[in-house]
Parts: sequence; C-alpha cells; structure tokens
Amino acid sequence: MPFLQFAKTKDFRKHLLRIVLVNLVIVLLIWLYLRWYTDHGEFVSVPDLKTMSLEEAAKSLEERDLNYMIVDSLYNEGEKGGTVFSQSPEPESKVKEGRKIFLKVYSMLPPMEKINIEEGEYGAVALIKLRNKGMKVTAKEEDNNTFVASVIRVMHQGRRIKAGEELPRGSDVTVFIGRATHSKVVVPNLVGLGLDSLQLQLESAHLLLGNIIFDFPESPSVSDSSLARTCRQDPAHDPELPVAPGTFVDVYLSTQPCVADTTTVNSIADPQ
Repeated sequence: MPFLQFAKTKDFRKHLLRIVLVNLVIVLLIWLYLRWYTDHGEFVSVPDLKTMSLEEAAKSLEERDLNYMIVDSLYNEGEKGGTVFSQSPEPESKVKEGRKIFLKVYSMLPPMEKINIEEGEYGAVALIKLRNKGMKVTAKEEDNNTFVASVIRVMHQGRRIKAGEELPRGSDVTVFIGRATHSKVVVPNLVGLGLDSLQLQLESAHLLLGNIIFDFPESPSVSDSSLARTCRQDPAHDPELPVAPGTFVDVYLSTQPCVADTTTVNSIADPQ
C-alpha cells in the first residue's frame, strides 16, 4: 500500500500517537531525573564572610550546608591574623548546597625576610632596601672615617645581623652609618677576650674588626673558635697613640695559653 494511502488509515494514527506518547514519557523521565540529580531550583545564599574569623566563617557556612577552602593568605600588620578578607563567590550569590566557598585570610605570622645588607654598603640604599622588606628602620650615625655614609653594622634586639640572615617582616632594626670625624680614639686592650667580647669592645670604641688570625689551631673548628682568646692585636693598645675611628684592628687568637708579650708583634708560633 502506498505511504500516502497508509497515512490516512486508522492504524497509522494509532502508531503515530503511541510514538509521540512514548517520546513524551522519555523526555519527562529525563527531565525529572536531571532535576533530582542537580537539585534544580534548590539554592542557598552565600553569607558575607569578610572580617569574620575563620572559625566564625566556618560555622556560618556549615549552617547553610556549604564548605570552604583557603586558597591564599596575606600578612598585614594592621589586621588580625586568621580573618577573612576575600571570598569567592561574592556575598548573596546563589549556589547549590555542598558548594565550596574559596577564602583568602590574613596570616597570623609575618613572613621571614632575608637581610642582604653588607658592611660598607651605601647607607641610603641600605635603608631603602630594608624598608621595602617591611622592616622598621632606625638610622644612627657613628664616627667612622673608613665607612663614611656607609653601613657599619645592622643591629636587631642588641644583636648584630649578618648579611643573609632572616628576620620577621616588621622587625625593628638599627642601621649604623659612618660619618667623617677628626677625633681620635684609643684602641682597647683585647688580650684575653673571645670573638664576641672583643667585637663589642671594638664597636664601643668605633673601631672595626679586621683580620682574624689563629695562631693555634691554624684551622679552627666551631668549638675551637668559641674557646679561642686573643693573644695579641694590631694596632696594640696604647693610650699615647690613638687612632682614627673606623680603623681596622687585626686579632691573633689561640686556644692555648698565650706566651711572650701578647701586645707585641711576636707570634707565639715564632719564638725567635
């Protein structure tokens, strides 16, 4: 039977109606499944978490069946650590239950910054570098003809900071910068002093530690260095012969008792 004639029959209309109904049922079932699977239309509003502590933010999200993830932290001296300062999605956004809210919080601990300031570095540049690292810098001038306008030392809490050491951002540091002078100072008597003590003596006299030579042992270990004491120095201590501030003082150390006159140029390694 030709198709056009079949299309006019009752059987054709019955088959066509069945096909349409079956397709409608399939589409309806798919729509219902997708609605159930995606919770279509079931949204919650994202709360405003900014300025909340992390504990408060977590509780607020939990009440709405939402989760969170910390994606970044930033240190700000003027802000309380652990406080939320950014979130995504933004407040009042509509999201599905179980959604993760991405948070950025202020760090509780300041980051560590490397202090790359060398002795003799130009003072003005050193101050800029330290301030750029977030340090609280105090500059002090000190008589020193060797390091005029240059860094003599960097101090933190009474301790000299060596180049390459790290300090927390926001630390108080004092930079001593040399200035020219016509005055003279007496070289202190360093005989019998260890490295730490003699360096304090030199700093108090506005002098610089020069070469450190070990008479014994010639290649000291760390423990040897801490036990060694000064046997002689150059220039020697002489109240009648003051020197210019900033003069370098060489010291000769030994872990053994000093022999001969320790303020002369005779070395204990050269008994002549």
